[in-house]
Amino acid sequence: MSDEKEWYSAGEAAKLLGITRGRLAQIRQQGRIEGVPGGGKHVRYTMYHISKLRTVDLSDRRGRRSKSVA
Repeated sequence: MSDEKEWYSAGEAAKLLGITRGRLAQIRQQGRIEGVPGGGKHVRYTMYHISKLRTVDLSDRRGRRSKSVA
């Protein structure tokens, strides 16, 4: 019998990917990944989504200004 679950919460999916829930939400909002609405604001993920997420560039694509040295 497998320990694999059918559905994972955002927290569980983020932990499996080694990122924060906030980062997972950002990536989803950017359209780089998908989740399944699970009622209210909660999004659920399947192992299919998590496996697919592992192939996505999880880096932060927001432009960062370099700090100027005074």
